[in-house]
Amino acid sequence: MQKICTPKLFILTGFFVGNNESKTDILLVGKVNKEKFTKLIKNLEKSVNREVNYTIMDEKEFIYRQEIFDVFIHNLTEGKKIVINDTLTFAK
Repeated sequence: MQKICTPKLFILTGFFVGNNESKTDILLVGKVNKEKFTKLIKNLEKSVNREVNYTIMDEKEFIYRQEIFDVFIHNLTEGKKIVINDTLTFAK
């Protein structure tokens, strides 16, 4: 992952925590090489034998969406999740 991105926030949710209602399985906030990340996701999908939904956004968009109490971000905050990396203090 370190070769693919510099995550400020990396969260596993949805499929990874048994929440089939979640709109995403992975949230990644930060700088990302999207081509390499897509390849990584394709390999992951093959190994788990299912589609893996992911959301990538930059820090500015994420902070804006937090400030306006965006429903998508709010659901991630309140829902079950595994926080891999958080330098934004998202998962207080």
